[in-house]
Amino acid sequence: MRFDVSEMKTVNECGRKWQLSSRNAFHMRPKVTNPNLAFGSLFHECLHTLYMGGNIDKVIAQAVKECQGDSTQQKVIESMLRGYYSEVLIHDLERYRVLDIEHSVKFYIDELTVVNPETGEIDEDNSVQVCGSIDMVCVDKATNVVYGFEHKTASKFRPDIYIAVDEQPRVYYIELMHYVDQLNADYYAKFKEPGPYKIGGIFINEVKKVQRKFEYSRRLCHYNLDQIKAFRERLIQAGLKIQAMREGRTACSMTPSYMGCQMCDFAPVCQMYGYKDLDMNDILDEFQEEYEVRKEDHLDEKSERRIEG
Repeated sequence: MRFDVSEMKTVNECGRKWQLSSRNAFHMRPKVTNPNLAFGSLFHECLHTLYMGGNIDKVIAQAVKECQGDSTQQKVIESMLRGYYSEVLIHDLERYRVLDIEHSVKFYIDELTVVNPETGEIDEDNSVQVCGSIDMVCVDKATNVVYGFEHKTASKFRPDIYIAVDEQPRVYYIELMHYVDQLNADYYAKFKEPGPYKIGGIFINEVKKVQRKFEYSRRLCHYNLDQIKAFRERLIQAGLKIQAMREGRTACSMTPSYMGCQMCDFAPVCQMYGYKDLDMNDILDEFQEEYEVRKEDHLDEKSERRIEG
């Protein structure tokens, strides 16, 4: 069994929402993509191409084409990309070397790992794995310090308190620790001397969705070993809760919230069924125009398409 940060947040937000959306339950999604989500994904893809050496004019041309039919979005994404290219990306490429784009996060929780005694291999079905994807991993050319970058688009920058308690950079920091250890191990295997790489942290790399003035914020998340140890306990509790709900040992109970329910993609389902137990086939039959079951994990879908540049 595996879960990512989004699922961890969802299971704590509302059991019903988790049941409907989770890769470990119904794995449903709206057929019509949220416009804000689509815009954010497009901007991510553009940045990935630019960091890999893509041509800014070609990237903008395709991005504008993708926003066809919405002149405001076309102007906003062009403004964001031109501003980012001239004020941020050029300097980043001078300082950093890109090591990976959409770096896969994949590590087991030791306390929830089951090993087959006969083969010595991990029992994937009964073990709990944390997954995800770091937008970009780079190394500082001068210092060999390794950083993860998480790109965000937003109408407002995230408040400091949210950055301070957000689970996502902590999960990615744990993966970055493993990544740096592997870089140093590979270096030692090749040169027979200690590797030079050190962990820097996770940058929250935010760009405002504004048309006229480019606005940007970058904040570094770095954690000591005590902080990571404490957070691992939260991962264990999330894993146990998801396991219990997946196996039917804990009910997928709704958690009504004034704002949460209004913003939830699955509000029509709860409005119709209330507190009744849900049957996935009944929902798909009743809401066949609104929802569908994902054909594959959304983390795999993220790597399917790229902006040409």
